[in-house]
Parts: sequence; C-alpha cells; structure tokens
Amino acid sequence: MAKIDRILYDERKEYFNDEHNKHLYRWEKEFVKRYFSKVKTIYITAVGGGRELYGFHKLGFDVSGCEYNSLFRKNGNEFFKRENLPLSIEPVERDDFPELNKTYDAVIIGWGSYIHIKGRNVRVNMLRKASKALEKDGIIVVSYWPAKWMRLNSKRLEKVGNFFARLRGNETVERGDCLDPEFVRFYHSDEIKDELNEAGFDLFEYREDEFGVAIGKKR
Repeated sequence: MAKIDRILYDERKEYFNDEHNKHLYRWEKEFVKRYFSKVKTIYITAVGGGRELYGFHKLGFDVSGCEYNSLFRKNGNEFFKRENLPLSIEPVERDDFPELNKTYDAVIIGWGSYIHIKGRNVRVNMLRKASKALEKDGIIVVSYWPAKWMRLNSKRLEKVGNFFARLRGNETVERGDCLDPEFVRFYHSDEIKDELNEAGFDLFEYREDEFGVAIGKKR
C-alpha cells in the first residue's frame, strides 16, 4: 500500500504548490476557534508539503510536524526556506507516530491521513503514541471520511473481501475498508469514538458536515 500511496500522491501537484500550502480549510479554522483557546504548542502528522504547519504557524502557534513521503518533505522544507520560516518537516514511518523529546498541548492527525491506515490495531497503536506526546488533558484532532459518504455496500465489501483474504492469507477486511484506488476507510462516529477510547482519549465532539472531524481529550 505504501508503494501505491507514493505513486498516487507524488502525482498530486497541489501538494507541491506554494499557494495551496498557504491556507487552512474552513473547518480547520473553526476547530481552532472553538477548542484551541488554551493551546500554544501543536504537533501535526502527515503534513504533506507543509500546509498545516504554515497555516498554524501564521496563527501564532508553536508547531512541529512530520511526513513519511520524502518528496513532500523535501518540497515542504524548501517552501519554508523560500518563506524564511523557522519550520521543518521531520521524517516518520508510514502509519506511525514519532518518539518526541517534548510534549504538546494538541496533536493533529494530518488532514485525511487517518483514512489510509489499515487495521484497527495499527491505528490505535499510533493514537497511543500520540497520547504520550500530549500534556495532561491535551487535545487530539482526527479527520476522517464519514460512512454516509460511502457509495458502495460496506457489509457486502467486508464479506467478499474477507472471503478472498482467507484464500490468500491476507489481513482481515473491516467494515468501511475500500480501495479508491488507494486504501481508504469510511467511519461511523461510534468507530472513531471506540478507537480513541481504547487509546486513552475521551471523544467530546465530532462533526460530519464539510468533513468528518473528531475532537478528543487525553485522559
């Protein structure tokens, strides 16, 4: 899946466009206004070409972040140099959260990246690592694709997918798993809540209007 991701995302030119990397989306600005009044430091995963780092830095936050795609990292760090910003993108393994030497007030699981992580155990393990990087009562933000957006029958996909998975000895297919063409996962709100809860977070709000967004607090 990592190879497929690289092929697909390396072709998405917007991540290499400075103008694209200079703005936050409306829903990102909304949760900042609603939940980040006491937040000063933020760690962001899957930052792509640096869009979130740039945007939150411009809002006055102390931000750091990581990205596993080497081309994105290279472009993002060059972008920050052109803008004379004291920012850099750190490397990380796919579907992982880095070990950090400091803690943060908030962690943002980069825009849409959670939907590309296959396997509940992998996702929960990443969230647990993110929890270790948070201060007490720290906030985590996870964006996702709501199940209502899925055009195909998720139960049928799960049944057929697991039939072939057993034949080939592959990993189990979960409800909401899909290839589009890369691996993506659609979520019901209770699934997001359960995964956050297992990782040590209490979900206190989620929205599914413009995008699926879950806000949790570290226990």
